[in-house]
Amino acid sequence: MSVNEMTTEEELHNITFDDDPFGEDYAITEDMWYYLRYYIEISVIIRLILSLFVIGAVIFLIVVLLRFKRLKIRTNHYILNMFFLYLSLYLVPLIYILFHFMFSLNSSGIHLLQTIITAVTLYITLAFMLGLDWFVFAWKPHLESTYNKYFKYVLLGTYSVFGLEWAVAFCYDRLEHIILIRPLFFTIVYLIYAVTLIVLNVLKRRISLAASSKKTQYALTVSNITIFSFLPLLIFHAFSALTGGSLIFYFFMALLEPFLSIIAISHPIYIVYRLGRDDKYFKMAYNKSFKRSVRNYNDDDLDVSVDDDSSKVQVNFNNETRIHINK
Repeated sequence: MSVNEMTTEEELHNITFDDDPFGEDYAITEDMWYYLRYYIEISVIIRLILSLFVIGAVIFLIVVLLRFKRLKIRTNHYILNMFFLYLSLYLVPLIYILFHFMFSLNSSGIHLLQTIITAVTLYITLAFMLGLDWFVFAWKPHLESTYNKYFKYVLLGTYSVFGLEWAVAFCYDRLEHIILIRPLFFTIVYLIYAVTLIVLNVLKRRISLAASSKKTQYALTVSNITIFSFLPLLIFHAFSALTGGSLIFYFFMALLEPFLSIIAISHPIYIVYRLGRDDKYFKMAYNKSFKRSVRNYNDDDLDVSVDDDSSKVQVNFNNETRIHINK
């Protein structure tokens, strides 16, 4: 090779923005790309900091649900499982990275992506089951006692199905499977859940709710927040994949993506907030966790389970004397 000849890598390295023969077609300057790089780096830092707050909120709610007997009802078991799964979305990659460095693993990361996609799909499935569960028994409350006997088997069956799905997917380490098939599977499942939830929200206005269903109406709220927090990001990626555009199109898409990611990442914080605002017992639990007074809630006791409390009838008289009669 002569002195004047260069390799392809050297030629690409020496190309500047002005050397681009199509540069005049793009209304983007080199400075804009320069600032975009810093914008993306700052957005990554913001999302990392936000993730720490999200992890704190998730752990806080898990502790609250495990600590107080009053909150140990079927509806909250869904939320507890959801938040354990959401926590795993942070722990699994961390464990993978630690093992990668400790044992010098040479892996493409495809199996990690397979695991995360399965966990996310299971997460939104539990959120959908939460909303569907609430609606069915708000509509047909007489079936609830029967379902309670089999609830743990329903959860076990759900985990078993997704465990099998994960095992099958784990056998495929081809890139096209993780790029095409799994996202398509997630999108189809997500759209089914989203459309069904919209229908449930419409039908909710047309049924009369039992008193017990009104107390747990936050279940549908949590389901809505969880499912629809992923919608903007899903539309964004579908639009990016299906729409071909100029360089300026991808430039503005890169500006938009961090905002949509923040919506998806931060939704557990909003769930924790809404539970404390919409439900008396969650608000009591939050107050007790932060050593605040709960005297305004009369005889409600967070350390007594719903089953224990329902075995008593409280009779109130005008002189504020109370009599507890065991059923």
